[in-house]
Amino acid sequence: MIVDRDDILEVVKMIYPFHRKEERYLQEIIDAGEIAEFHMGEMIYKEGEESEGFFLVVQGVVELRRDVEAKNQPIVKLIPGDFFGFEFFEKERKCRSTAMAAKDAVVLIFRQKELEALLPKFPWFQRGLQTLFESFRQARQVRLDWMGVDEVIHFISRRHNVFLFFGLLGPVIFLVASFVMLVFAALSGIVPLALSVVFGSIFLISLLVCGWVYLDWTNDYSIVTNQRVVFQEKVVLLYDSRQEAPMNAVLKVDTATSLLGRWLGYGNVMASTYAGLVILRSLNRPKEAAAIVQAESERSFVRRRLVEKKELDGIIRERLSIEQPEGWEINPKEITPEIKPGRLQVIMANMFRMRFEQGPKITYRMHWFILMVKTFIPATVLLSIFAAWGLRMINWIQILPAGIFTALAAILGLVAFGFWVYQFFDWHNDYYEVTPDQVIDVYKKPLGTEERQAAPIKNIQSVEFRRKGILGVILNFGTVYIRVGDAELTFDYVYNPAEIQRDLFYRIAERDYREKQEALVEEKIRLGDWIEAYHHIRQEGERAPDSSQETK
Repeated sequence: MIVDRDDILEVVKMIYPFHRKEERYLQEIIDAGEIAEFHMGEMIYKEGEESEGFFLVVQGVVELRRDVEAKNQPIVKLIPGDFFGFEFFEKERKCRSTAMAAKDAVVLIFRQKELEALLPKFPWFQRGLQTLFESFRQARQVRLDWMGVDEVIHFISRRHNVFLFFGLLGPVIFLVASFVMLVFAALSGIVPLALSVVFGSIFLISLLVCGWVYLDWTNDYSIVTNQRVVFQEKVVLLYDSRQEAPMNAVLKVDTATSLLGRWLGYGNVMASTYAGLVILRSLNRPKEAAAIVQAESERSFVRRRLVEKKELDGIIRERLSIEQPEGWEINPKEITPEIKPGRLQVIMANMFRMRFEQGPKITYRMHWFILMVKTFIPATVLLSIFAAWGLRMINWIQILPAGIFTALAAILGLVAFGFWVYQFFDWHNDYYEVTPDQVIDVYKKPLGTEERQAAPIKNIQSVEFRRKGILGVILNFGTVYIRVGDAELTFDYVYNPAEIQRDLFYRIAERDYREKQEALVEEKIRLGDWIEAYHHIRQEGERAPDSSQETK
């Protein structure tokens, strides 16, 4: 395999942190690296070994695997422009995977001595490596089931730590204050028991809120891969959202910071696409994240053009019965195995969620406040019955004999619980779906009738939303109005209606994009027909003089 410095430069120029940097700097960095060639199946380094360098794929494909002897599927496939070997920057420097050439590959290796000379000279290179390494370390701790084996994370980050601090500030103050009062009550012995119970309850609630705030902060991620830009937001058991856009659909990348954000070093990164904005919120180092998105967007565009050229070449070769050159392929997508959870697992996971995704389908339900309103009466009755039974058992009230009271409480409790279950399923069975092709409104009464309205995405004329009343504004719920011809579909009392509007606009734009791609494929086939017809006419023209000479 032959590779020269100019070929390496073309690869390096497209990737972060080298993107849009002066060529003389890039040449110096390339010269500091060591070029190594590996044949297909050859090991670059082995899991458990000490890392000896940091690697960049220049040509070919490299796979990262674990437990090679067990022949497991690769963790990830790397193509030209992808870095690997980040364990080199860790204290232990133990390789966590095995790197192997899936095809004949050329890699650029940076050793410790060369990096120690380069990093002080190029601060932007040092910042870039630090950003990539922090993302590598963060990605190891997160499981992202939606990622494919040919998808590589280049950036992943939670919201800035200051948002965790501000979120914990109030609960921690209550936590400390209630703890101090509990200690004072225990030591003094003069605080009434009722107040001790109150302080203890505040302490427990504050502790739970602290845990909830921390868990909520850890579940929100901004992610940039070689294929898409993603903002993932989760609220445990209630909400699951993933806003994303294909990398080749990114048109422009901007950053926005507030005064406090500039002081503390955080901001938003806004990726503009044909379907609107994907906002990566409150990131540490927003400029570095924006540079990664920009570089990957341009790199994706170049890859797409190469794929289209190969597709067109393949069509022409097929029409003219010309064999494809050896080793020619059009970046085949590897099908990754999907682990499907059981039906009960899915039901339990989505029981109270107001938004969840199953493949390309997004399902919405009414806000949890509507569930509370529907179940308030049966829940209150049930708690009252339980409290009355408890008071009867300790003889605080002496109505009816204990056995009769218990039987009566059990019967009334079952009735109240049955009514609660009915109201829960009345809330649960009303849902709204958005698929790649249509929107669906399902209204179903438990043990009763079911109404189902559907409309094609392509027929949607407008999408509006309204939040009504102070509760709608505070709790962020409202109604989404979808105009389809003369009819109107409504998603009633849904959480975060603005995001549902974005989801619908994205699906509309995605469908338009898909239709354009299908039209492009048809255009390629038509072009193949023209070239085939031209080839046949030319062949007939070349044979015509010979046949006329034979007639003479």
